[in-house]
Amino acid sequence: MKQNDLNNLTGKIFPLTLKSTTVINRPDPPVVTPLGNGVMLDINGTYYIISAGHLMNIKDFPDLMIQAKNNKMTLCNGKLVTTYKTYGDSQKIDIAIFRFSQRQNKHIDGYYRFIKPNDIGIEHKTVETSSYIISGYPLNNIKKITGQPVYIAEPLQVLTATARKRTYKKFGFDPKTHILVKLLGRIKPFSSKFKKRLKKPTGISGSGLWYVPNWKKVDKNGVPEHILVGILTDNFIDQGFVVAVRIDFATDIISHNFGVSGKPSHLTNFAEEIKQVYEVEIP
Repeated sequence: MKQNDLNNLTGKIFPLTLKSTTVINRPDPPVVTPLGNGVMLDINGTYYIISAGHLMNIKDFPDLMIQAKNNKMTLCNGKLVTTYKTYGDSQKIDIAIFRFSQRQNKHIDGYYRFIKPNDIGIEHKTVETSSYIISGYPLNNIKKITGQPVYIAEPLQVLTATARKRTYKKFGFDPKTHILVKLLGRIKPFSSKFKKRLKKPTGISGSGLWYVPNWKKVDKNGVPEHILVGILTDNFIDQGFVVAVRIDFATDIISHNFGVSGKPSHLTNFAEEIKQVYEVEIP
């Protein structure tokens, strides 16, 4: 596919994936402190956030909030299931699922683009082509507005490919549990012929890793199919890659801990890889 055609197609995907992404915050009156990202999910009218466990951990949970309608923030009231009890824990599988209480819907309904279960791809078989999209809001691209609990966020939008198999082995990652994708120190923006230095993004954890199965398969609006296959958890940009935990663990938690029926993953071993999850609920 020609580069211009690829640029045009990715340009149609980015606004949608960003609209499905929220920034998770902690109050720091009179402002808020952004911590990372999460992907918004709708299952039969019930809203969820899929994020990294270290961001949405049990200890910090009571204070967590996201952007809502009318330039306001809303607390994350509902049920959290996470693999992290505190931010400083060390767990192989870094994942969290949060379910909003129904009374919170009025604050976020219509503000985000919620993905649906058929937008999620479990048992993903990685490919080495440029078929992956990183979409989120790094903390060093967020500008706070003085004295207000709002800010302006500049997104990170990258089309990339998977890292080589030897990278998994070198850094101790299992391809059955994680997906490693390239993120180098220099990138070429889609609107430019020249590469520019990429400031090391901090706080991209919780962002979605999206996969485009077929660039030629588009909907009536010309948007290629794109599915969520992972959640970013670790930043190794100095070594040329970032790490995403496979989305299979999120769907397994939704099934096991939220009672939502769905197709089980035969790639990941939930019981073996996740020794314990933590739950808390704020009605």
